[in-house]
Amino acid sequence: MEVKSRVKREAIGQLIEQLQTLFEFLPELKGKARIGILAGIDWDAGVEEEAQAAGLYTARIRDEMFELTTPKGFKPRKW
Repeated sequence: MEVKSRVKREAIGQLIEQLQTLFEFLPELKGKARIGILAGIDWDAGVEEEAQAAGLYTARIRDEMFELTTPKGFKPRKW
């Protein structure tokens, strides 16, 4: 999961890279599926939709509450 105060377009690529290289740092997780969640307070226009199209869950943080914002029926990509 990646949490940003302001979510910009480049955060999508950063999170995907982290998901792809996770086993280098945690080899004991090899063979396990990984999914990504990109969360933030403020989102640049269109970034939330692009993250969902890339297969990432999205979430917003407001008033100290964490809320998933992916649409009903969303299927995340597994790495």
